[in-house]
Amino acid sequence: MIYRLSLCLCLWALLADRAAAFPELRIPEKHPFLMVDRPTLSKAQDKAARYPWARKVVGDILKSADDALTTAVILPPKGDTAHYSLANQAQHLGLAYGLSGDERYARKCHEILLKYADAYNGYPLTDLRCRVMALSPLMEATWYQPIVLAYDMVADSGLFSEAERKHIEEDLLRSAVKQFKIDDYASDPRVADLHYRCYNFQAWHIACVGLTGLCLRDPEMIAYAVDGPYGFRHLVSHDVRDDGLFWERSLGYHAFVIEALLPFTEAAYHCGLDLYNLRVADNILKDEDSNYVIDGDNGPKSFKLMFDAPFYFAFPNLSYAVVADSGKGPLSANWAYKIAYHRYRDPLYAWLLNRRIDAPSDRGRVGFLHYYHYRYRYERLRVAENGGAWQVPKWGRMEGGYSLAPDGFKVEDGGASQGDRYLWTKADHRNFAMEWDMIREADSGGSDRAIVVWHVNADDPRTRKAFFLADFCPEIGKTYRFRLEVRGDSGRLLRDGQEVARQPAVYKSDPTDHYNLFYDAPRPGEGEFALAGRGVSPRFASNGVLREGSSLFPSSGFAVLRQPPASGKLPDAHSLAAVFNCGPYGGGHGHPDKLSLVVYADYHHWLPDFGSCGYDSALKGEWTSQTISHNTVVVDEKSQYPSGPHNPTWPTDTAHKRAMGRIDLFHADSALRIVCGRSDSVYPGVRLQRTLIHLGESLVDIFRAKSRAEHLYDYALHIDGSLEKSSLALKTRPGSLGRQSGYQHIADARRGETKRLWLSAWRNDNRLFRLYLMPDGPSEAVVAQSVTTSENARMPMALLRRRAKDVTFAAAMLPGEKGTVQPIENGAGLRIRTAGQESRIYLKPIQGIFRGETAAVLRRGDSVSAAVVSGSYLKVGDTTIRTARPVTLFAHRKGRRWTITLEGNKLEPVMIGVKRYNLKPGESLVASD
Repeated sequence: MIYRLSLCLCLWALLADRAAAFPELRIPEKHPFLMVDRPTLSKAQDKAARYPWARKVVGDILKSADDALTTAVILPPKGDTAHYSLANQAQHLGLAYGLSGDERYARKCHEILLKYADAYNGYPLTDLRCRVMALSPLMEATWYQPIVLAYDMVADSGLFSEAERKHIEEDLLRSAVKQFKIDDYASDPRVADLHYRCYNFQAWHIACVGLTGLCLRDPEMIAYAVDGPYGFRHLVSHDVRDDGLFWERSLGYHAFVIEALLPFTEAAYHCGLDLYNLRVADNILKDEDSNYVIDGDNGPKSFKLMFDAPFYFAFPNLSYAVVADSGKGPLSANWAYKIAYHRYRDPLYAWLLNRRIDAPSDRGRVGFLHYYHYRYRYERLRVAENGGAWQVPKWGRMEGGYSLAPDGFKVEDGGASQGDRYLWTKADHRNFAMEWDMIREADSGGSDRAIVVWHVNADDPRTRKAFFLADFCPEIGKTYRFRLEVRGDSGRLLRDGQEVARQPAVYKSDPTDHYNLFYDAPRPGEGEFALAGRGVSPRFASNGVLREGSSLFPSSGFAVLRQPPASGKLPDAHSLAAVFNCGPYGGGHGHPDKLSLVVYADYHHWLPDFGSCGYDSALKGEWTSQTISHNTVVVDEKSQYPSGPHNPTWPTDTAHKRAMGRIDLFHADSALRIVCGRSDSVYPGVRLQRTLIHLGESLVDIFRAKSRAEHLYDYALHIDGSLEKSSLALKTRPGSLGRQSGYQHIADARRGETKRLWLSAWRNDNRLFRLYLMPDGPSEAVVAQSVTTSENARMPMALLRRRAKDVTFAAAMLPGEKGTVQPIENGAGLRIRTAGQESRIYLKPIQGIFRGETAAVLRRGDSVSAAVVSGSYLKVGDTTIRTARPVTLFAHRKGRRWTITLEGNKLEPVMIGVKRYNLKPGESLVASD
């Protein structure tokens, strides 16, 4: 028998007076059908019978489940993070049962589920939002999702009596759903909490309600999850912007939403409901009663936009700019893209899944990884490569929680459960030994994670080999001497001279895991991803723009400038790229960072954003929620609205007062990439404007601030490298740089006075980054050290400071040793010379040469490329380009022939030399001088 529920039933759809757009829903008669269905399990078992790799995957799953069989089931107290481990254990046992049919696994899963059913309603209810967990419904949902998936796997195992089945379904599943589902949007007090409407929380709420509805065959729950006021349809139509990014403007939370929804979309697919290809009208005509800003109607949208957008946000090595509360990726072949490829068969996803990220020998790393709760001390640490002499390592990456000593370090998480924290050093990862003393300073329970890692890919640290160390430090306060020996692909761990492990855990960015059992993989060599070249669409998502390898996200307010591919379809992974951040705010996970910048070159984020420190850390409000922690301009030592002079953990604007930035110009061709944006809503009476010009392997940054009153302007750049050279003498001044808005976390300042071009050179390992800073008047130059995401992890920063009504700060950035930068015409611009080309950037009018705001001229051989931004006159060689009023246009000359393109919306007469042409916006004309 097949249960059939017409999804015209959707009460919500009927109330909204629109017809349901779904086919007939068919829920199989027997479980499982959520995480996997019976046909999929049969295919997996067939693969295990035919292929050694599949046999190994199944064997690993069963071995892990065997370990769980010997563990007593003891429910933790309310709020204990051990609930997550127990829920995941139940899901894992259910999967082992489905693959093997061994009832031992089902019985253990049955035991866990019954204990939760007995206890669930006895846990105190917190704010109508959670019972098992204590902080939020999100925590409850991430615990609950594997619970309902586990029940589906064993529900028809024959082990449940009718009374037990009812007990679990009523006292656990239905009771849990009450924390995620709002039945009365008129009176439920939770409606005032945006987390029950549009934040990433709601994606998890939707999935939990939808999974439970499918599992229990409850049509009202299914309708709520799919077509409720804030269900799946609303999320795709409203919460996913038209350029494909989730509205919170964080790639981390974008991925988190996908992670939440995929179990539900898969379960629905197994039941005949294809949410992957559901096309939702982009017809929401008003803003949510919150800080979300709608972006117009750009045609129907689907869930697929969320999988596509990150490809166009990534740097050349597929890492991301760390914007808002996020991480830097990278975009990798994870389980979500395995499912996406299986459902969409998109060549983009096939390319990603077939892409191997191996650690080159010169980028191998060895070090330590900590996450969840930990407190350790490491001493007498040394490394020997290729049988050579012992050396104290120089650490190349240090993240929050680490405090360095001369030959070791101390690490602790401050009591917060958090993501991965790495500390690593260079080593020949094929042949080395490392020794250290290790002291465990506190017992953090089962969530304690301390790991030694090697064969680490610096671009994707998830690719690694590792030994877990916590179990080998049983006594608190006792010193243990460890030694890691690596020879080629093998490694072994010794403690106090005795071998304790030689089978490392192996992690890969594209692991052979149980998803490979259930989902089709692309054929070797299948797939394609191109950012430039013949046949590449100039659009992505609904309104994203792609030009010559550079991307514009017009709804989210990001521009990614990249070097056009010299050959092939993607930029070289070493090449210079930048992300410009200038859009609407992103809710509580947003930062006061309008017009901020992140710069990448040679596999490295030279001008990084820090993302977020631990959410319960004081630095969350005092540093990462402050403007000075970003690469932008600060006014009067106070952060942009909505932080201002305060220390908010979750700075948020409102529907009545928005923190907005707008991108006014985006252009990319084979010679020049330019983006220009502005904001006048984050500082009262101050207009901020930033223009980035990407030419070859150089980037020019022009930041202007204008106001009627005099202000103190700080142009700040954080630089992930050590200062190697400064053309300006700097003197040390004690104390922090300020008292509030993050300035209290900036110290060790060295200062000088300048009104000329200031060169600073920065080194990271064997890489060099040169930064040329030029103010438009006498300014104070500062080099200092700031915190990052921890008090113990610091990074240099450079700052130009000037008090005035109007200021212009200019910077030229060049990675590597090649090229020179010089001022032109008394500081009116910059001249950049690199191999085979010369660029001139005009920052203000020069009599007889340029009239307007900004212009760039690039010469390569006998070709010339020029850009005029809000200008009316430019002389290029012996040719002049003139307009009657300030315009923005782009010009390219080969020989004596010009190709001119006009931005804007008005027909303009353009003079090329003495010839007059009427130019239409968006169209190009070919003229001669």
